[in-house]
Amino acid sequence: MLSRRGTIGVTIVVTGLTALLLQVVLTRELQVVLTRELLVSFFGNELCIGLILVDWLLLVAAGTALAGRLMDRLTNLWPPLILDQRTMFPGEVIDPGSMLILGAAVLAPACLLLGAQFALCCQLATGEASGQGTANVAYVYVLEAVGAIAGGVVFHFWVADRFQTVAIILILCALSALAALLVSSRLLHRASKIIFACIALIVAVGAGGILFSTVGGQFEKFTSGRRWPGFRLLTSYNTRYGNIAITQHNSQISVYHDGLLMLTSEDELANEELANIVLLQHPRPQRVLIMGGGLGGLIGEVLKHDPQIIDYVELDKQAIKIIRRHLPTQLQKPLADKRVHLIYADALAFLRATRYKYDVIISNVGDPRTAVTNRFYTRQAFQQAAAHLTPTGIFCLNLSYPQTHLSGPRQWLHASVWQAMGQVFPQTLPLPDGRIYYLAAQRPDVLSEDARLLAARLSQRQIQTKYVTPYFIKTIMVPFARQLLRESGVSEVPVNDDFRPITYHYMLQLWLRQFGTEGLKISFSLRSIGAAVGALLILAGLVGVYLWRRRDRPVWRWGIPGALAATGLVEMSLQLVVIFSFQVLVGSLFYQLGILMALYMGGLAAGGHLGRYLTSSRRRSAMLLCLTLVGLAL
Repeated sequence: MLSRRGTIGVTIVVTGLTALLLQVVLTRELQVVLTRELLVSFFGNELCIGLILVDWLLLVAAGTALAGRLMDRLTNLWPPLILDQRTMFPGEVIDPGSMLILGAAVLAPACLLLGAQFALCCQLATGEASGQGTANVAYVYVLEAVGAIAGGVVFHFWVADRFQTVAIILILCALSALAALLVSSRLLHRASKIIFACIALIVAVGAGGILFSTVGGQFEKFTSGRRWPGFRLLTSYNTRYGNIAITQHNSQISVYHDGLLMLTSEDELANEELANIVLLQHPRPQRVLIMGGGLGGLIGEVLKHDPQIIDYVELDKQAIKIIRRHLPTQLQKPLADKRVHLIYADALAFLRATRYKYDVIISNVGDPRTAVTNRFYTRQAFQQAAAHLTPTGIFCLNLSYPQTHLSGPRQWLHASVWQAMGQVFPQTLPLPDGRIYYLAAQRPDVLSEDARLLAARLSQRQIQTKYVTPYFIKTIMVPFARQLLRESGVSEVPVNDDFRPITYHYMLQLWLRQFGTEGLKISFSLRSIGAAVGALLILAGLVGVYLWRRRDRPVWRWGIPGALAATGLVEMSLQLVVIFSFQVLVGSLFYQLGILMALYMGGLAAGGHLGRYLTSSRRRSAMLLCLTLVGLAL
């Protein structure tokens, strides 16, 4: 039988586990379920991660503060409440202000209660041992971190591949209810014990019953379907790398990844253009590498050129299996061709590891709307591609193009990508049409602008096409269009780099322009960063002068909150830096984030446990606080 202290400890661990598995996979509390859902609703834009983090931390702090003020009246722990947010903004592009408001509305019930739980656990733990308040608060902190570690490990090795959102929420509901049952049985008096034990038992059994019945799956399908008004939702599934939704409208099948269109079954024009524009440039393409975007018909178009091998690289094996089941027959057939090799890996990681060289490499991952896709438009990505081309090999990518003129962030985006390619490849050739196709070669004499030569190759290979005709080739090769594109370039624009993802910044500016939020632009220049640091130093100096002038009064009321605020600022900033740097290097953020957060919380738990034995006096604690702040600064 657990003691009172053991009961409190188990409850704290459950609270930490719930916080990690309930939030997003991003920072100390942000974890997998809710942020993954909000990312889908906000169309995969990672900017929402920061906004959700703001909501999360403010609401948890509010819950803790509220519980602290009402500590004498609140004596019980309640399971967190989850609201499904899928029906709040179906099919709409959400602006940053609405993100903050809607995110707060979705997160408020869970965050307020989780914050209150932490405060209540501290009160119960300190009440267990008189005179050991500091050590017991550290005890609560360590156990909460242990629960978060468990949540991260469980997500990484078990939950990510096996459970959908509703199932995870039901498991957490049952877990919290069982914790409430344990608390009520050990810490409450007779009448309250019976009432709360019955309520907790009913909730736990109800959640378990729904989990193992068909009701949960039906609710998942119903709420997911509300996200796609006007379409028939065939399936919506969360894999370890994101959400896959497949819809149908008349005969057209559309596939969405985290809310962004991935492919449609009736987009013959785009696939025919991309395949033939690049493959006709090569006299005899034998080995072709396609990085993403091949399921919609691109592989079939490439097969018309009779290559010996097509290596098609996609990250998410589970998603490909789901998508293949819903594709029409004409799109499934190329995937069964013996020349097509499906490779499940991050495409850039595959390039780094493979020993093969290719006649043609096609990067078809879509515009750099997210930090993940931006990795394919950097100087380092082009260097990897160049290293795996044959001497006459050709690399190709494509970007959206308004077909009128390039200006503003879109102009800078294209210029940055083109300059990055120019630093790696001796020859580059932009071809504007519905999109701009950027071709690059290892030698300056590989790419041809001779429309008659390309039309002759099309005829010799006896390729049946609907849109790519000799007239189309002649049109796209008109020098005037390419000259306009060259003149719109801006030489002063920074080159896109893995650790300076400037094109992602430009895409965010384009996204913000949809809402008229020009004032939200953030400069990446060193001058603006220096100005911000300078302003913070001036502010710190003014605060120091103020505290010195009031040196005859107790300054700990300012010093300790200031130390906590500085620690929190550095803590969250470093987390985001490490997480996004990891994403740049590895690519698979969501799946790996559970284990990253487990490691992070492990460090916090170790530090908190060590601090319990080093805080024997107020003066010693102050000295250690100064040392840790200096260490953090270093």
